[in-house]
Amino acid sequence: MEGYRVLIGNLQDSTWYEEIPVTRINFSHFLNGPGKCDISTSPNPETESLRDKISTDFLKPGRSTIYIEKNGVIVGAYILWELFVIYPSNRLRLIGEGFWSYFRRRIIDENLDFDDVDQLLIGKTLIANALAYTRGSIVDMSTSGTKVTSGVNIDRQYFQYQRRLYGEAVEDLADRDDGFDFDITAQWIGGSSPPSIAVEYQQYYPQKGTIGDIVFDLDANILRFQWQQKAQKFVSKMYMIGAGTAGDTTLAQVENVGVFAEGYPLLEHKLIKKDISSTITLSQYALRELNKRKQLYEIVQVEVDPRSIETRVGSFTTGDTVRLKINRGFVVINKYYRIMMYDVWVNEGANDERISVSLGSVEATL
Repeated sequence: MEGYRVLIGNLQDSTWYEEIPVTRINFSHFLNGPGKCDISTSPNPETESLRDKISTDFLKPGRSTIYIEKNGVIVGAYILWELFVIYPSNRLRLIGEGFWSYFRRRIIDENLDFDDVDQLLIGKTLIANALAYTRGSIVDMSTSGTKVTSGVNIDRQYFQYQRRLYGEAVEDLADRDDGFDFDITAQWIGGSSPPSIAVEYQQYYPQKGTIGDIVFDLDANILRFQWQQKAQKFVSKMYMIGAGTAGDTTLAQVENVGVFAEGYPLLEHKLIKKDISSTITLSQYALRELNKRKQLYEIVQVEVDPRSIETRVGSFTTGDTVRLKINRGFVVINKYYRIMMYDVWVNEGANDERISVSLGSVEATL
């Protein structure tokens, strides 16, 4: 696997202590989500040096980290959550999720009240609190450089009795009209000895990624594509049901009347968020959801050329808005989409590298 290395580290700090030999790598990145990895190696248990590298002293689910490097750049960072061996092939598989998965396993057990506070400051405070908790720090993760100013001030309350997950709280905070993107980055610290990794929680407003700098073109760097349009999730009127009971229930609704002129009938949907008692906040969620669903749900997945400068690993990231150009038969596309996730497969035996990218037109801004 030319250019690739897989390193095993310790979840309690940013150290790594072993490079392991692998035969297959699959890793993914999701916008505002953890991403996953699935790594295989076929060790010979009679080889002492190889046995040491894959010792269970090093590989412990829930305790170990996995860093994937290509050409000296860290392209993926994950927590090892599963490990198993298939005998007699002795194939070892390591399955992990991105560092964000940790915050989906941490619970807010205190009362927090944010009154007219910037949404980014709330997000940073939540993550900083989780990391500052006794035994709560992982991989020496830092929030010192996290952006805290968006100009969007909101009210939020988190009650101890709700036992909300930190990850869920930040995801809800970000996933609202005029919300934000977030990510956890990992990169080598230049000049450090021994080589050390810096892991940081980052927030982006109004969104993460570049806009329009990259072109995915079927005639240049796209190998295959899949395209779908679905109307099952199409909505012209959105209802949101918040906190309260019976007649005291908090309610909000928003409607897009413009679709009627396009020939669509009234199509309604409801969502429930019982932890929200503010009508303004509930309306923000309703508008966000309506904006996601007020047009046909379009799914575009492209397999791109890993050798192309514009589409190789590291040339783009989740959140980037790219121009997609396809002109084949029924499908004629020349517009902007946003990279919502991407998957990478590397197979040593076949000397093969594949990259699949999922694009979302709903999030594109041009």
